[in-house]
Amino acid sequence: MFASIRKYKTDKRDEVLGLVEKNFVPMLSRGPGFVAYYLVETAPGEFTSVSLFESEEWAVQSNSMAEAWVAKNLQPLLTGELVTASGELIVHKTKK
Repeated sequence: MFASIRKYKTDKRDEVLGLVEKNFVPMLSRGPGFVAYYLVETAPGEFTSVSLFESEEWAVQSNSMAEAWVAKNLQPLLTGELVTASGELIVHKTKK
């Protein structure tokens, strides 16, 4: 399994959350190998998203897709640059 991690900041929290939930997540979840998406508010207006995929190819591609989507839809609402990373999920545990 592979993960993509994205971090960004905004002072327009509710607008950003609405756009991400209504537009980005549905688009992302239709991708091949999509497993899950999580968005964590690490501080007021600071977000980290974690997307899980079955393939490395789609994890990497999702970051490119996110960068294009953010540039088109969120850039005016952000107070900093989007930071992305992806890699293999090497340790994980889920409760059954």
